[in-house]
Amino acid sequence: MTTPEATRLHDALELADFGIEVMRMNLRRRHPAETDEGIDRLLRDWLAGREPDSPGRVRPLTAT
Repeated sequence: MTTPEATRLHDALELADFGIEVMRMNLRRRHPAETDEGIDRLLRDWLAGREPDSPGRVRPLTAT
């Protein structure tokens, strides 16, 4: 049985993966002559330089 929390986490991770792939396509469009390794480097640099999207509040973990 899957918990609602597990479902939300799964959905969030899928959205994050989708966003990364969209950025990869964006970088490929902006740098058409770049190699796959170069695109990977640009993507890693972009990811490393990003501020947290929502530092927000810290919530304690609850037992389910």
